[in-house]
Amino acid sequence: MHRFWYITELVEETFVYLSPQDLFRCALVSKVLSNTAFDFLYRDVSRVTDVLKILGPLGLMPKPEMWNAFCNSFSEDEWEHFRSYSSRVRTLKCKWGEKGCEHISDPTFLALAESMYRYNIPVFPNLRELTWHGRQVHKFLDIAIFASLSLRSFTFCIPIAQTFSQPLIDFSKIATNLNHLDVDFQSSRSKPSTLALPTFLEIIPVLRRLSSLRVPQSWIELTKLCEPLSKLSHLASLEFSATRLVPSFKVIPPSGVKSFEPLESFLALYEFRFTACSRPTLVADCFTVNLVSIFVDLRGLLYPGIRPWMHDLRSTCPKLRYFAIASSEHNPDYAGGLDLSRNIFESALGLPHLRVFELHVAYPLTATDIEMERAAIAWPNLEILSLCPGAHPPISEDTVLPTLACLELFALHCPSLIHLGLHVDARIPLDGFPETTYMFSQRLERLVLASSRIDFEEHVVPYLMEHLPRTATLSLDTDARAYDLPKHFFTRQYFGNYSFNVLSNVRRKWESVARIIGRRGS
Repeated sequence: MHRFWYITELVEETFVYLSPQDLFRCALVSKVLSNTAFDFLYRDVSRVTDVLKILGPLGLMPKPEMWNAFCNSFSEDEWEHFRSYSSRVRTLKCKWGEKGCEHISDPTFLALAESMYRYNIPVFPNLRELTWHGRQVHKFLDIAIFASLSLRSFTFCIPIAQTFSQPLIDFSKIATNLNHLDVDFQSSRSKPSTLALPTFLEIIPVLRRLSSLRVPQSWIELTKLCEPLSKLSHLASLEFSATRLVPSFKVIPPSGVKSFEPLESFLALYEFRFTACSRPTLVADCFTVNLVSIFVDLRGLLYPGIRPWMHDLRSTCPKLRYFAIASSEHNPDYAGGLDLSRNIFESALGLPHLRVFELHVAYPLTATDIEMERAAIAWPNLEILSLCPGAHPPISEDTVLPTLACLELFALHCPSLIHLGLHVDARIPLDGFPETTYMFSQRLERLVLASSRIDFEEHVVPYLMEHLPRTATLSLDTDARAYDLPKHFFTRQYFGNYSFNVLSNVRRKWESVARIIGRRGS
């Protein structure tokens, strides 16, 4: 078995001149490192397993029966080193084949981990987040060695196999304080993800504190899942999707939930994210009066596919504050797309408490300025509004779009607006722009406008900038170009000799609203 030398004579200044690789090589031949060396090394190595190798004697164990002798050979000081540094680990990502992620199949590490697990000692006592992605199910058998009472979040994606059930059950019995669970399976036609459902139903009663859950999107069609999920009294956020749907806004949990109407199921559910499907049997059960946030990926579905739950939204979710609909797949039916955006918009008019409304589909919203005024009056508390600003198909001349005049309506009726994104008709009226003095509030950070109908950008842009606060940014996307214009960069005189070449330092391609406001939250 390999033994180490002392390098405590290395002074603190020495480490500054060593690369992480050089420092790691020093550690490989060291019996004892000074605390300063350990601290410096811990900051620079990229993998937890590198640190664990350094903390104990290195060497591959040729036979499993040698593991006990290996662990028993540890001195008390060596165990203290191990505990000291393993207790610092808060996040662990195990993704086989991906750069920068852990490979925990090292025999030395497994020897330490399994020895501690037998004595009910967690490997990482303060681990809070664990991510496990792998194509080899047999590695998942060791998952329980990472379970502890401090673990709050667990994300895993593994192939469908019968062997995963017991390790997952053992894991859930130890990690009883788990708040977030993200479940996914690498399924195939022969082994669909629904085969994993029985095991999942077994662990639900153990995870009583679960507040956030994501499961495969196909499970939304399973009626047998509704009852066990509804019994999770702390479940606040539920998601059915193929890939994690990340809202561009931060949902604030409702205060005073006790004042909400009492329900027999889904008592605490306030956020529901799902991928729409043709048979959403669970959707109606999850749409409760306590719900304040809905995030939907339509995946190309048109309005007939979502009518059953969208039509009654104002009565089923009267307290809704955050409503976002997007489509990750394109449906070429142009008429159906226009009907989709129109009907979603009209359904949302009945939700007076909306603070965020985002509609991201490939078709423009067909609406008049009068209808936009109805919307501005209906949503007085609105902070973020995006109505198809990224619509991209060629728009026919007979398609009715809101004009630039509707901006004044939102400025007057929605004083809390932070972000406004619209697809508009930006042509200059025959009698010119009206002499208006309206101003958006100082809270407005960004105005995002898309238009394929624009006459002279050198006239439209200055007109728009007149009504924005000094700190706001105008993002304009036309058929010709896309750019961002900070308000404080311009004066009216500047536009007398308007040149897009001069603006090359501030011009950039269109970016999605999710990226624009994702940093901000609400």
